[in-house]
Amino acid sequence: MVDFHKLAIPIVVILAISGIFSFFLAYNFYPKKNVNVNVEGICYELLGSAFDEYKNLETQRSVRALQLQLGAIEPPNAAIPISFSGTKDGIMEFSYKYDINITKNNQIGNIDKYVVNGIVNKLFLKQILEDLKTIDPNPLNRTVLSTVGLQTNSFITQEEGRQIAQNIDGFMQAGIRQIVENDNTSDINTAECRTSTG
Repeated sequence: MVDFHKLAIPIVVILAISGIFSFFLAYNFYPKKNVNVNVEGICYELLGSAFDEYKNLETQRSVRALQLQLGAIEPPNAAIPISFSGTKDGIMEFSYKYDINITKNNQIGNIDKYVVNGIVNKLFLKQILEDLKTIDPNPLNRTVLSTVGLQTNSFITQEEGRQIAQNIDGFMQAGIRQIVENDNTSDINTAECRTSTG
């Protein structure tokens, strides 16, 4: 006969660990619904529609950055190192669609989430850029496509990289300022300055 008194402590420990794991899994999955930004030394918390506008601005930033980087890469048949993330099936489908040669594939913990490095031809990177322009900025609809970024490469010089970064920073500053100045809702509050987002 099974002695349930001896099993009580291990069962309680297993349930406690499962509960903690479930909490962190749910916490990490639930998308953030606000962001704090700094506009000329004054900090704001963007909520509701202002937060949605900010997420849209972030999507535009990704498109703009990739467009500027692609413009700096001259050889028409360049093999460009990129990184992206997603589920195993999502990554396989994405890699097949854009003819990406995967060079590194790291699983995150024991979940179906991978961070991948690969090589893509410039022509396919142009197609990725075009497809990126059509994605939904909603974080719940995040796809492998929305995670694509270029790795450091020999096609973009340090000076070109600095100019691209300055362009993107100016773009974000102007976009955030416009969101704050055009607010006619109660979705923007003044906030304590903790970080220098924007």
